Amino acid sequence: MKEKLNTQPSLCMVAFFFDSGKIDNPFYGEVIFEYLIKGNELSNNISKVVVSEGDIFQREIYDDITPYIIKNELCTIKKLDEQCRDYIFVVLIEDISVNIAKKIDKRIKEECIAYLGMTSIDIDSTDVRKQFWKNLIRDYSIEGTTLTCFGYEETGFAYFEKAKEYGFQVNYDGFPNEMECENKLLLFSTRQSSFITRVKQLEMKKGRNDSDRGISEMNFSLVKEVEIAGVQIWKAIEDINRVYIPKKGNAIVVDYLFTSLYQAAQGIERLFKILIELMYYDDNSYDERKINELLLSHNHVGMYDFVNKKEKLSFGKNEKKFLECISRFYNEGRYNRFRYNEDNLMELKLLQDFGTDIKEGEFDDRVKHQYSKAIGHISHTLYDVISKISIKLNIYVYELNSDSVANFVLRKYYKDDLYEILKEIENSKRELLWYVLKKGKDFSITQAGEKIESLPFDYMDMQMFLKELICNTNSGELIYNFVSNEYDEQVAEDKDKWKERLKFIEIIGNTNVYLEEDEWSHKEDK
Repeated sequence: MKEKLNTQPSLCMVAFFFDSGKIDNPFYGEVIFEYLIKGNELSNNISKVVVSEGDIFQREIYDDITPYIIKNELCTIKKLDEQCRDYIFVVLIEDISVNIAKKIDKRIKEECIAYLGMTSIDIDSTDVRKQFWKNLIRDYSIEGTTLTCFGYEETGFAYFEKAKEYGFQVNYDGFPNEMECENKLLLFSTRQSSFITRVKQLEMKKGRNDSDRGISEMNFSLVKEVEIAGVQIWKAIEDINRVYIPKKGNAIVVDYLFTSLYQAAQGIERLFKILIELMYYDDNSYDERKINELLLSHNHVGMYDFVNKKEKLSFGKNEKKFLECISRFYNEGRYNRFRYNEDNLMELKLLQDFGTDIKEGEFDDRVKHQYSKAIGHISHTLYDVISKISIKLNIYVYELNSDSVANFVLRKYYKDDLYEILKEIENSKRELLWYVLKKGKDFSITQAGEKIESLPFDYMDMQMFLKELICNTNSGELIYNFVSNEYDEQVAEDKDKWKERLKFIEIIGNTNVYLEEDEWSHKEDK
């Protein structure tokens, strides 16, 4: 005996969105009800449909309804070019056939200027925004030409006259609101659908939110991420400056190579993911599954391939090689030493391979320049595309604080070679120190601290101290150790005098402290 084929059309659960501000009637619910029933599609549905309705009160939805919709083949809602004029009114229908839903959607779209489109519902979603339907009023059912209102007859049905006008017989199930019934598990039978049968299904679920974000949320979140990415990348340049990189051998302290690669990999990954989010928001035709896969991965090469198909990134051989380097590091090298591995200096080998064409005698300096040029060009290029799409979407993801080092990394005003910028900053510090050495005796701070003797820094070690100050080598460990020992001696000798000294020292470089200008400040240099 052959198995009987199921000829019943597939049923779904969909929501129809309306901008109530575009309906010139304070009783817009009744107007929308008429649009819903006037084509008689619901009466021809193969089964009873359950209808819920109401306003969505979350303010952010007026700017952007993207987080509230399911972007699949049933979705007909497009990104809004303008804010909604007033509350968004939603009609939720359960157990409607896919074909009937499409017919209603097509008809209302042609008839009603307030209609925004249709989306399906994911009843298992834990995203609070995609659970908006649980806050709607479970209002009535339609089966053929019978409309059953959920509640008591004496309460009445708001759209009674309109329902009669279109040939519906209005009944009442005579049940109270099940949410108010203590210990009730199942919905009243009249209010059940094939999707929703239990009261618990109408309660908000707590769990992970999905990747869909509204335009405002994206703006305020991603603008922070852009700056964080820039700072991480700059830290990568600072750290690689702290270590000597040999072309051959392994006589090296690997710590700073690890942190440099780690910060670079994370910073560039962040820029890619920011850009992918913006691209997806700008063009919903991308595969959502692929987008989420990339956003949850650490695949720098994969992200580059995805973005490059649309934006044609100007990455050369050096940049592509660098992406392979950090992708390998992030996926293979981060936890390399937490298990047995013959390659205990993977970070060094990655950088040696990256600079394989550089001669041995000049390797350290040139590989750092090559490394930072790749990072700089990648960062500048991704930031430019981020800026372009942000401007198109009228958001400000590209904005940077003027005092953030992210500016060095991201703005094309600065050169690609970030290492060269760092060296120029070091040279600027040298110039400042030279000015202090030449003119220091004339400073107000010098005069204010005339009675405070300087610490006995060793003249022979001065160049090492200055290097540490300029290059921030080991975060100033040499200077710290010397001063710390001197302070210990001063405290032991005269603690009150040491406190007086500390009070003065803390004024140096403190911009919150005002020192009166003396005559010297108005003199021209001779």
